[in-house]
Amino acid sequence: MNYDIYELKKAVSKNTRMIVAVSILGNPCQFDEITRLCEENNIILFEDNCESMGAKFKGKYTGTFGLVNTFSTFFSHHISTMEGGLVLTDNKEIYNILKSLRNHGWTRDQDTDSPIFERKKDDFFEAYRFILPGYNVRPGEIHGAIGLRQLEKLDDFVKIRRSNAEHFTGLFGNDKRFIIQKEIGESSWFCFTMIVNPDLKIDRAKVLQRLKDAGIEHRIITGGNILRHDVIKYYDYVVTKSINADIAHYNGFFVGNHPYDIRDKIDYLHATLKNI
Repeated sequence: MNYDIYELKKAVSKNTRMIVAVSILGNPCQFDEITRLCEENNIILFEDNCESMGAKFKGKYTGTFGLVNTFSTFFSHHISTMEGGLVLTDNKEIYNILKSLRNHGWTRDQDTDSPIFERKKDDFFEAYRFILPGYNVRPGEIHGAIGLRQLEKLDDFVKIRRSNAEHFTGLFGNDKRFIIQKEIGESSWFCFTMIVNPDLKIDRAKVLQRLKDAGIEHRIITGGNILRHDVIKYYDYVVTKSINADIAHYNGFFVGNHPYDIRDKIDYLHATLKNI
């Protein structure tokens, strides 16, 4: 339930400029293969790590492999500022571009040695000088304060999530009715994904109804296959095939994980699904 490296390699051509690597629901991508592919073909790596804060691949945190790396701090994610997120980069030019984009495209708050503009002498105009199309996506002080406090708890949060996952995989790891995530590196286990094995002809609707009757909340896996959503008509795109994404879309679901001990709830999930 992550990047198919074989298909990714086949998809790369001389026209490929960027690869967006998404570590799905806490589970790291195969970053050794992806970074090698990017380096050999002069491709930019953009990392979407919104669901995988705290995860690691070969000792290195996800969200630090790309030129640009995004995180979410929405209320249901690994840490929360209620809304918002953050971006990491080690490129000074991109860093200053991002600071301008989040702040109306102003020069305000730019580094003194910012490489994206030359500061003029007239401070009267400089205070309201716009150099880029920008937005107002500055986090508020309260959001920032909450986020800083949450960061201090992240290691413990991930440790507990991983402990819950060990219990979950112990119960469902050998259950042929469901396909669950195969951990790559050290997952931060956003949630527990389950795909109703399409070979067994089990009706997902019956599984979801059983969960609903038991009061167990569940969601489609990351919105499923984006190609099956109405919005796709607004995009110009080429897709060779999306067999596995369709399997996740039509056969999959996930249930929540949390930064506290939920082994009793996982037992309840297991008991609920036992006789399907």
